Amino acid sequence: MRPAFTGNPGVDWQLAEDTYRFSGPPEDCSGQLTFVNLSQQRIRIRRLEAVAPSRTRKGVGKLRTTELRVRANLAPDSRGTATAQLKLPPSTPPGHYLAHMVIGDRKVVLDIHVTPFRLLEPEPEELELVGTAGETIAFTLAVTNAGNVPIELQRIAPVWLTEDDWTERILVSTLQETGESDDFAAFSQRLLDNARRDIPGPVQLTVTPAPELTLAPGQTIDLKLSLTLPDNLRTGREYTGFIRINGERVELEVYCNGPPARERTPETAGATNE
Repeated sequence: MRPAFTGNPGVDWQLAEDTYRFSGPPEDCSGQLTFVNLSQQRIRIRRLEAVAPSRTRKGVGKLRTTELRVRANLAPDSRGTATAQLKLPPSTPPGHYLAHMVIGDRKVVLDIHVTPFRLLEPEPEELELVGTAGETIAFTLAVTNAGNVPIELQRIAPVWLTEDDWTERILVSTLQETGESDDFAAFSQRLLDNARRDIPGPVQLTVTPAPELTLAPGQTIDLKLSLTLPDNLRTGREYTGFIRINGERVELEVYCNGPPARERTPETAGATNE
């Protein structure tokens, strides 16, 4: 790891006297710092430390000692401003905080405003499922509140699947079924009938526990999902879709490896879910 800075703080370089203001969500709370190079050498500053004050005012939060990431490059005997980013825990609550830095014999105040940040992280983000038409598949989805405010889980919307390359296949099969004597109206009706026949029905989805609950910042919950595939999925074809949770998508890839149980022949009865 590169050194935090070059030169001797307070002797070779100094922070200009000021109250520095930082704002933003925990992982992007940044502000500007002004440095003064007092030496005849080039100064590079990469990391500094912000210290929590020993006393706090009413309505002002107290941060733990935290690191600042800086990219300051100062020519000899010069002055310059650089962006600094506080390294805060993602769950740091929104609010007003104070901290300070001591550089040599000078103490500068950091006036920090942490803003609300909402982020829900499902895991995994992609699901690859294999099953027969009409089969019910159970799996677990971990959901984490990676923001700094509580998040209320919303009802999961119905799930729909789309067959890969469906448009091209329907068009080609309809053209193959169309005779020379068929007019455009007959072709159009056959195309519509084929499309209606092969559009997958809605996926039946149940969730345990019921998603109407609130996650605290940093909290993770395991949702147990049960997904019943539509009866009209076609054997050997792949389908895609997604589960949406509070606007976040979990991508679905489904491979159908058999017909519904009521349609299975002795040859297909041995098909299993991989």
